Amino acid sequence: MPTDTNLDGNIFGGWIMSQIDIACSIHASQICKSRVVTRAVKELLFEKPIKVGDLVHIYTKTLAVGRTSITIYCDVWTCCRDDQDTLKKVSEATVTMVCVNDQGLPKSINKIL
Repeated sequence: MPTDTNLDGNIFGGWIMSQIDIACSIHASQICKSRVVTRAVKELLFEKPIKVGDLVHIYTKTLAVGRTSITIYCDVWTCCRDDQDTLKKVSEATVTMVCVNDQGLPKSINKIL
């Protein structure tokens, strides 16, 4: 059995959560121009399984920018290698990231949005 899969051959939900966290971290760090940490995952839905070999697409969108935090909507889509024109939504999450300084303390976001 490949790593990061369950007994049915689906990708393990923890791996999907990890990819969502990475995508949201990249998104938030581009906005605040500094390190970020995950504050909260307010909702994480697994709507359909991801099979081994599926292509995974992760998209992020800013929902809100606070003084030190950014709330991000993230959705995950997949398609088969043989049918890349048919995407299906498999997961979504709302994630809050906090911008931090080099000491790991919350850092104010310069709102240039």
